[in-house]
Amino acid sequence: MSVTNYFLIMLAIALVESGGNDYAVGENGEIGRLQTKAIVVRDINRIYGTHYHHQDCVNYNVSLDIFNRYQNYYLRKLDKPFTLENMCLLWNGGPDLDGSKRYVKKVRKKYEELLKRT
Repeated sequence: MSVTNYFLIMLAIALVESGGNDYAVGENGEIGRLQTKAIVVRDINRIYGTHYHHQDCVNYNVSLDIFNRYQNYYLRKLDKPFTLENMCLLWNGGPDLDGSKRYVKKVRKKYEELLKRT
């Protein structure tokens, strides 16, 4: 996958999750532009030895780092390609890739809109 496609997928996820709002808080406590879950932050800290706090995810650079580490670690561990569907299923549903197909469709639609603009 090209860096451009990866970036556009990540941007599409952020737009679907929060409309690009760094200070968004989800109904289940997800935080930031990417709506990062506390369990994801704990997982990244465990895997990489980092010391992030969930509330740090209002900083886009922190949430982006956590997102990238999460995608890289689990998709490689599961030997899955970096596709829009796999990235969405992982982000939405965790390492079992049990995220919703409806979520994938929403992100795909946003991704295609972004592609038309580039």
